[in-house]
Amino acid sequence: LFINEITPLDEAKVKMPRSLKVSIQLPEALPETVDALHGLFTRSKGDANVLFDLVRPGEYTVVMEAEGYNVVADRAFLRSVEQLCGPDSIKVID
Repeated sequence: LFINEITPLDEAKVKMPRSLKVSIQLPEALPETVDALHGLFTRSKGDANVLFDLVRPGEYTVVMEAEGYNVVADRAFLRSVEQLCGPDSIKVID
């Protein structure tokens, strides 16, 4: 084991995602879910761009880029979106 450099955890910088895609299944999307997502996005303002896939399975998918919905895409945020929209509902693009 060779160590070239040691960085204290409080100085280490984590590369955060710059773009995300959130998939919302329209048949299951309740008004409460949309309200909860809006609140989450409002509390998590940051630099990552967000695209929304509005999906009606077997019929269509609409892709929307929402202005003003840039977020801090940390693990807690990603986990919260999956709790609201289901497993695999959020993907890191970049």
